[in-house]
Amino acid sequence: MGEQTRLEIGTIVLSWNTWTPWLDLLVDNRRGAGVHIPNRAAGVYEVKYADHTGAERLHIGRTNNLRARIRQGLVKGGMHSTSRRIRQAEDVSRLVIRWATTDRPAAAEEELHRLYRDTFGRLPKHTLVTLVSLGWLVGGMDSFDRCWTCTVTAGSNWFVQVAVMSRDIEDTANLR
Repeated sequence: MGEQTRLEIGTIVLSWNTWTPWLDLLVDNRRGAGVHIPNRAAGVYEVKYADHTGAERLHIGRTNNLRARIRQGLVKGGMHSTSRRIRQAEDVSRLVIRWATTDRPAAAEEELHRLYRDTFGRLPKHTLVTLVSLGWLVGGMDSFDRCWTCTVTAGSNWFVQVAVMSRDIEDTANLR
């Protein structure tokens, strides 16, 4: 066996802001009238219906700039594809959003997706394929510590390449 590297993936604690109505985020905050979203701060965010008291979400995402992604990309309708899907399919006046800063947004998002999938058997309605959602393709995430890379190419056939690190070996699974 070749060289080995041990990675210690530590605990991530998310301190969520309160659920904020989607439409409240349209108000400009430059004069303090709107909702403050951390600028240039990495983090994760969730979208759900305000009247849903349970854990069901419409979207769970990550970003390197919470303010830009939530206010400009998601709510105001920038080029973010999730924004278009949500605004076309949902009544945004009933939606709420919350966010939390973290220096490890990808790892936090991956874990939130895993927890959601474990609870509901699927990803949130407006969340596309992620590393966690591909876990079932390679025998379930319980078999692996982390998925490291993923390439999905659409064409006449779907080709998925998932590089995974197991507890003892490194392996690559190619699936059609």
